[in-house]
Amino acid sequence: KDRLHYVDDYQDLYTTSETLDIELFQIPSFGLFAAMAHRDNKPGSAIYRWNHGHFQLYQNISTFKAQAWKQFTIGRK
Repeated sequence: KDRLHYVDDYQDLYTTSETLDIELFQIPSFGLFAAMAHRDNKPGSAIYRWNHGHFQLYQNISTFKAQAWKQFTIGRK
């Protein structure tokens, strides 16, 4: 995998599987989140929440060989 040498590291997130995609999204009044698509099934793909200057694991979602995430909006929510 190629590294972006012009980008400074801020935080390393160690995951249980290779991460194939990251989708950042904001939920008003709740904060910034990062959804990570993990290749392996167990424990699934992870959602991280930005908290006090870094991402913390927020939730695992069951997935099967996830490759990408896409955010969407339902109505005004």
